Amino acid sequence: MAKVERPLFSDEATGKVGMVVSFKKGAVWDSIVPQFYRKKSESKESISIRTGFEICTKVWRSLNVEDKKYFNDNAPEFWTGYQYFMQICIEKGKAMFDPNPHRESHERNGPDEVRASGKLSIRPSLDLATVGQKEKPTIVSIGVFRCFSLPIWSDPVNLDEELHYETRLPYRWDGKSDINIPFQVALEENEDVGKKFRLQLAWEHDSCNGIIPATSNIVEVEIEILAGRNSQHDTYCLDFVIDYDIDGEGNEIKVAALLAGRLRRVAASSNEIANEVLIRHHVEVEQTIDKFFGLW
Repeated sequence: MAKVERPLFSDEATGKVGMVVSFKKGAVWDSIVPQFYRKKSESKESISIRTGFEICTKVWRSLNVEDKKYFNDNAPEFWTGYQYFMQICIEKGKAMFDPNPHRESHERNGPDEVRASGKLSIRPSLDLATVGQKEKPTIVSIGVFRCFSLPIWSDPVNLDEELHYETRLPYRWDGKSDINIPFQVALEENEDVGKKFRLQLAWEHDSCNGIIPATSNIVEVEIEILAGRNSQHDTYCLDFVIDYDIDGEGNEIKVAALLAGRLRRVAASSNEIANEVLIRHHVEVEQTIDKFFGLW
């Protein structure tokens, strides 16, 4: 049976005959177009693409003026900031939605807001230029791995036995939770069970509209050698927790702030180990995020 959408005897008559054809009566010619039945796509890939486009659109709407300005200013010629943003967002869809390498979860908070929760790990830059110039700390090769060997820092004998790191906190950080910096270390030689070593991280934060601070905050972690874990190259993991509001209200670490750190080995409280400590090259800065996408 024909379904008429406009008056049948008018010059603009249109309609459908079941799911077979559509017809249109015009002032000059009439047309009949066959309708091809298309099965609704429910593949995981198509669902992921549709979901990604929907989320990316909502995220664009939730960006602040500064974030949108970044995409508008950096868009290719003849592109809008929205088009540039959507290309980046959708092209990274598989990485952002599946397999979700940063352990994020996403949720809608109202019709026009998309938030994320989870942990994001970024790798800080390491000042290798100074290491190369001073030839300290000593680099030790173990198979295909390389480590920095740290004695106890002292002035002036071991003045350059330290490592310097720096990174910028992403806009996706929630700006209200402490930051974790995990390190992997190892024993240079066999050690006695119960002996100890201590590492110290001095850190500070800075922004683009202030003065580079000469102060720093100190975090120290002490490790005691465990039974069965006291052989050469046995590894230990430790965490330095950065208290984001340690400087008081109004002086908290802000989103997009620069974060710098200096790692030293300092004297343990007692029972110092006999040899040096090896610092693995790989370091990450872990933070809690609450934004799905935006400026890095």
